[in-house]
Amino acid sequence: MIEAVDGLQDAAVAYGLIEAMGQDTVQQLMGAHFGAPACEVEHSDNSHVNWQAHDFGTPGSEVASAYELQAVYDAALRKRRKEYGAARSTVEAVMYELRTHGTEALKRKSCQRRLSELNDKQLADVIGRLMKLRSQYSAITDRLLTQLIRLSS
Repeated sequence: MIEAVDGLQDAAVAYGLIEAMGQDTVQQLMGAHFGAPACEVEHSDNSHVNWQAHDFGTPGSEVASAYELQAVYDAALRKRRKEYGAARSTVEAVMYELRTHGTEALKRKSCQRRLSELNDKQLADVIGRLMKLRSQYSAITDRLLTQLIRLSS
């Protein structure tokens, strides 16, 4: 379990969640989800004690649901991508899809997802690269370039 929590902490730092929410909030969320589970303990005298894991935050505070935590994570990831852009491999995958499949690629979920990960500069670079490659690939058409330019607006 330590490895799982360490991995989440590393991801929270890398994707800007710590910056967006603060370390204390992230720790509270992880503690609530990775804390000790509810259990029943049997003592040596055969008596039973029911024990429940509870929120270690301030009294009356609510623990974020998985949906809320995912929404915060997604927002932090979008902010990070806007600032730093998508991974180089994502840019190259978009380039491959667009130069090979043209406008048909824009209908595919994989291409739509990858395009959504690009920041403005990366999208402009992709359009510029496609313009230069236009004479080598028949799938790079005016229609494709026009649709990509609309995305960048």
